[in-house]
Amino acid sequence: MEMLAQVLNESLADPDFDPRNGRALARRFLNRTFDTSSGRVILDRFGDRTPSVSVSYFNDTTGDFEVYIRSNITNGDYRYSAVKPVSWFNGSHLPPNEPMCGYMGDKLECRPHTGFQTKEIFAGAGVAVVVLIVGSICLGYLIR
Repeated sequence: MEMLAQVLNESLADPDFDPRNGRALARRFLNRTFDTSSGRVILDRFGDRTPSVSVSYFNDTTGDFEVYIRSNITNGDYRYSAVKPVSWFNGSHLPPNEPMCGYMGDKLECRPHTGFQTKEIFAGAGVAVVVLIVGSICLGYLIR
């Protein structure tokens, strides 16, 4: 509606415009950029909207998505420009590509370990030493 309003206002301000000529009105929409409340809208020579692309990230401080890269289209040529630097949650490092344990939780370092562990071996050896000492003391009293 905003694009139509802009074109109609311009057309009515033009003394040479014939309001009965629909083709002339339609031509005013082609090869044109409109600044609307929802952003820039670019129409090519066929009247097709040229998409504008932006990349956003979630800012956990403000709780909003913030645009940091936006495409600029000139003569059908896409150029990307940085709107502002990215504020990653962990400083200047990019976030990891996947969770620490993997998406399925099946990475080796996160799996429960099977077999004997170092703590279990030392605990078993400690119990064996205590049993041998207590057994030796008891055997020493029995022999006397």
